[in-house]
Amino acid sequence: MEYSAETVAQRESEKQQHGEVAQIMSSKEESESGMGQQSSDAVAQDVKVNLRLEECAKRMEQCANYAASLDAQIKLKLEECASGMERSANYAAFKDARIKLKMEEYADVMEQAKVEIVCVRRGENS
Repeated sequence: MEYSAETVAQRESEKQQHGEVAQIMSSKEESESGMGQQSSDAVAQDVKVNLRLEECAKRMEQCANYAASLDAQIKLKLEECASGMERSANYAAFKDARIKLKMEEYADVMEQAKVEIVCVRRGENS
């Protein structure tokens, strides 16, 4: 089967058009692929930024927790100090009470000794 020169030229023209369309489609797909890559890069960048923000927030939370634990330790130490001061005051009051009792006992013993001395001098038996 022989084709006329006009038919051959027409077919060549169609092939060329199909080739150009294929090239255009290929270029469009490459462009979309590039856009997809750029989109993926942007998403990856966003993920990195979000991770950094989460790390920063986590560090801030750790700092806040550390500060809270320091506050708690300081409060405990202050309470221990106050408790120690209270014990010291109680001990001092207890010591004063013992000293007063000893002084009263001494005064009683001295009074009793005086009475005994007076009785002996008078010749009385107690």
